[in-house]
Amino acid sequence: MKKRMLFSISIILILVSLALAIPALANQHELIKFVNISDGDTVTLDVGETIDFQVVVDSPNATFVQALLLSDQYYPGRGIFKGGVDIVTQATSADLSVSATGKNSTASLAAADSCEAGQAPVGLVAAVRYKGGVVETARIDICIVVGVE
Repeated sequence: MKKRMLFSISIILILVSLALAIPALANQHELIKFVNISDGDTVTLDVGETIDFQVVVDSPNATFVQALLLSDQYYPGRGIFKGGVDIVTQATSADLSVSATGKNSTASLAAADSCEAGQAPVGLVAAVRYKGGVVETARIDICIVVGVE
């Protein structure tokens, strides 16, 4: 009889733990916010013009090991210079940014992904890693048009 009672109490404790953990995990998706750009946006730049893409990471309940923002180009080196990677370590919040600068006209680029001809597809990826290997990510895809000087 004692074993059944211990088993029942163990099951109840596990269910209560899950009930508390699931909402916390669901809210983690809100911890990465793209500030000045949205998925599917088209950005127009002149040659030499620069735009900064900004992301805010807010994790008030846990310190993360690392948060980063990087960009991914469909046509690397064509149309724009991209601004590398921004990384913050051991914090509960971070303001991250990467830049893109118009290099030369994108008029000759073929249509790719969700971008029309003459647009350079770019993905912006943000990730937050916690102790124990838990990783949250967010990605948006945009199109960049670079005009002539």
